Amino acid sequence: MKANAIPSGAVKTARKRRPRGSLTREQVVEAALELADLEGLEALTIPAQARWLHCGVMTIYGYIDRKEDLLDAIAHHGLRHLQLPLLLF
Repeated sequence: MKANAIPSGAVKTARKRRPRGSLTREQVVEAALELADLEGLEALTIPAQARWLHCGVMTIYGYIDRKEDLLDAIAHHGLRHLQLPLLLF
């Protein structure tokens, strides 16, 4: 038997996932930013993002088209929340 094989008759336990429709694109982007901040940009993969959000990989693709789309969204999120000092002349 292979090391990762499930013995005959064993029941595979279901992974706990969030309810359908409980995410928004903004939440996906913010979570990607958190993951990248904590583990580095190279650790930001779609499967890692799905694990971080406790959802399936295909759920992530319901909010983004591909990883580059997610990286663009992270950049736009940062720019949207950028606060520049008020310059008085």
